Amino acid sequence: MAVDAQHRLYVVDPFNNRVLRFDDPIGTDAVADAVWGQADFDHRECNQGLARASASSLCTGEPRAFYPNYYFSAGLDVTSDGGTLWVADLGNHRVLRIPTSTRTADLVLGQASMSDSGDACNAVPMPLDRMCKPNAVRFDESTGQLYVLDGDARTARILVFHSPLSTG
Repeated sequence: MAVDAQHRLYVVDPFNNRVLRFDDPIGTDAVADAVWGQADFDHRECNQGLARASASSLCTGEPRAFYPNYYFSAGLDVTSDGGTLWVADLGNHRVLRIPTSTRTADLVLGQASMSDSGDACNAVPMPLDRMCKPNAVRFDESTGQLYVLDGDARTARILVFHSPLSTG
């Protein structure tokens, strides 16, 4: 979860492969006011797989064989002004930067392009330009650095990206 300076709450909804924003969940209602990762509030498809990933869709979890409806959630962060989302797209092994004024990412890290979704989970050593199930992101506005918790129990690592950032 993340909160911006206007007290809007952002949450990853892993079962529906999306990020939701609640403008005032305590004061007015508990209905989401904005959605990223899906075309609308009624869809939930995971875009995982070659040629299915895009700049406007997410696969924020990974189904487990023993628990087909259980997902490990991806993380997110938001800039204080609420203008930019950083989303760990676990199922597509990438991190997206999404301007909140649109529903389309303008930068991808961990993949060569917005349509790539391959993993580096079995690579030894793991390359720095690929990811394996990123779980959490934090953006430091004062330095422009992005921190990514990447990997699973076997390959966990923290990646630090310095500005200026570029796709790839």
